[in-house]
Amino acid sequence: MFYGTCSQLSESVNRLANVLLRHGVKRGSVVTIYMPVSPMAVAAMLACGRIGALHNVVFAGFSAEALAGRMIDCGSVALITADEGVRGGKRLRLKDTADAAVAKCGAAVKTVLVMKRTGASDVQMGPNEFYLEDEMAREAAECRPEMMNSEDTLFILYTSGSTGKPKGLAHSTAGYLTYASLTQKVVFDCRPGDVFGCVADIGWITGHSYVVYGPLVNGVTSVLFESTPTYPDPGRYWETVQRLGIHQFYGAPTAIRLLLRYGDEHVKKYDRSSLRTLASVGEPINHEAWQWFNDVVGDGRCDLVDTWWQTETGGVAIAPRPADEGSEIVSGKPMRPMLGMEPVLIDDKVKKQLVAFDYHRHIFLFRTKLSKETMRVERSASRLPGPASPGLSTATTSATLRPTSLPTPATTSPATAATGTNPATGRSPAGWTT
Repeated sequence: MFYGTCSQLSESVNRLANVLLRHGVKRGSVVTIYMPVSPMAVAAMLACGRIGALHNVVFAGFSAEALAGRMIDCGSVALITADEGVRGGKRLRLKDTADAAVAKCGAAVKTVLVMKRTGASDVQMGPNEFYLEDEMAREAAECRPEMMNSEDTLFILYTSGSTGKPKGLAHSTAGYLTYASLTQKVVFDCRPGDVFGCVADIGWITGHSYVVYGPLVNGVTSVLFESTPTYPDPGRYWETVQRLGIHQFYGAPTAIRLLLRYGDEHVKKYDRSSLRTLASVGEPINHEAWQWFNDVVGDGRCDLVDTWWQTETGGVAIAPRPADEGSEIVSGKPMRPMLGMEPVLIDDKVKKQLVAFDYHRHIFLFRTKLSKETMRVERSASRLPGPASPGLSTATTSATLRPTSLPTPATTSPATAATGTNPATGRSPAGWTT
């Protein structure tokens, strides 16, 4: 177990940012991160933001083919990986997978930086490959942050590809940080001094928003979970809750259903009185799992929020909270759209709109990966005209906007926002722990 302070994180971010600069990474470059959940992985993400580079985090369980495809598609110039990963007591040969992926990329990937996770002695290092810790030791602990426009891209993240070819989604600097921090506060009832326990991998959008950026911007402690729900035993989650005093626990229905099968004893042997909010993400949660999560894990006293959202939204879009105090929460239902959202339900097969909706007042946007000075914005008003929108084109349209056509935005530094003092509260983040 490792406890990290904001000062330690800041030093790691600055040193790593200087390493990237020395190896030719600059503003607008894409850096792929293929690492286990760790403080160094968080530092790598923030170091990219500090110098204006875009990070492209790839889940460390993906194959060499999946990793290479994403690196080629986004034009990655550098890769940060680890010698090995450790999951459920097993060692995963990440560097071997990274080597196979880089070989498929040709000469595009200029630099490979390798974190010593296990210190494996048989790792093969090439001429443009360097151990990350050794490189960081050569650098100063201060790196001037690149000032970014609010609409500049902070990162690219690819969808899983489970329903088709993975899409590279781009999230902007100010808008993403604002939405991640806001939703973490109001959906999960996150307060100053809380310990936020999101057990997602940083390779997914959940890990980006609710392990890294949301907690750090809001100044709360974030838990990094590298293991599995059943190692060394099925009480691992709840032992972690007791040991760290976690206030919010955010996990996947698949894990909850798995733990339900092991019975109540692995839960009840640990003190879970610190918990205030339970939450699920990633798929619908069935009634039996919801009831067990609520009654056994939360003792029937915690808010249980089932959240619906996607990589495209960057943060929770539908959830039981926020709502009026005492508002009902129904088992297995996200229930309420986020502030300012008004969802529409459409049956695509029969071309029938199931809920009345004014398309003149609403337009859905998500950004794909950027190329040089242009950004592609997908505008999907609907494939169906609604009764409140006669004459509206039903085609999905796309537009290419140049940054010069946008209003002049305010400037902000994502790394400064994530690791420095919160200007809204005057407080520094409380740090993170694993």
